[in-house]
Amino acid sequence: MARRIDPMSFSSVIFSWISAIAMAFAAIFLTVLGQGLASLPGGCRWIGITLAVDHQPWALLNQPNLGFSGRPGAFGYWFGGIILCLLVGLLSVRLLPRPRRLGWEVLSLQLAWMSVAVGVCWLPLLDSWDGHVSHYLRLHSASPAWVWIFPILGAWVALIPVFRLLALLRSADRAASGLKRSLCVMAHFGLPTLAWAIFGLALELPLLQSAASADSLPGLELLLREFWPPVVGALLPLLAALLLAARAYPRPWSFPMESLSGKQFVVAILSLLFFVGLFLVAGAPLGNGQSRGLLWAQPNSRNNIRTWVAPIQLGSGYSSGIRKSEE
Repeated sequence: MARRIDPMSFSSVIFSWISAIAMAFAAIFLTVLGQGLASLPGGCRWIGITLAVDHQPWALLNQPNLGFSGRPGAFGYWFGGIILCLLVGLLSVRLLPRPRRLGWEVLSLQLAWMSVAVGVCWLPLLDSWDGHVSHYLRLHSASPAWVWIFPILGAWVALIPVFRLLALLRSADRAASGLKRSLCVMAHFGLPTLAWAIFGLALELPLLQSAASADSLPGLELLLREFWPPVVGALLPLLAALLLAARAYPRPWSFPMESLSGKQFVVAILSLLFFVGLFLVAGAPLGNGQSRGLLWAQPNSRNNIRTWVAPIQLGSGYSSGIRKSEE
């Protein structure tokens, strides 16, 4: 057993990057899972999913009545995904059972970080008109600025995996400078978060280019205005993490821990391939602002399928003529 595990080693950072991207897609799935499960007590029937990245992901549902989304029983429908991601960020580092091996520890840190950075700080600020929180606020005539509560709260919760990462670093280097601590945070959390923001921007580029080529300045301004809030939201936990790293150095991790192994790399890569494959099937962008969805049951006239979702009915190809419920 090795007590001095170095999270700044080349293999640790590469493993962390693979885990981070896998857990970013996992956070999208957690958002849909939370919304779908929290909607069932309100009488909804879960019929499908869309795991879009350039839009907010949705659990596709048949609602019990046309006025469901504006009633108190719909609270879980609007906030279930964010609550689940917050709980994962709060509890996974301390409570998730795992072997004392560096790979599993890093994977749990990335699960907590990305659940918050993507599920709580990034996603609520997408779709400022039709997003989960934004739509809820609009239905209840509340200020749209209240949506910023979630990235601010997420920035605090994201410090939990940062504390653990710095404890691992201190077990390898008890006198690491503030600069080295900040570099460690950037290497494990900052670069994957920036990569996610760039990935989201890349998905918006076709719309930006079409707006610019059509000399549609209002359309270009609209797209830019829609995109900067989630980028800022995703960077808030990173800013909080860097401030913590510059000023604090928690006690070193004192328990024995095994180093990385090839098996752990295989698990991380398979996790990444699984979630990327799921995204390609049930959330990949199709152009013109459309994204894929996946249906495993028939929608009725009270479904919540958004206009930008192109759903695939399992066993029936692309579905068409789906009526969307009034919300």
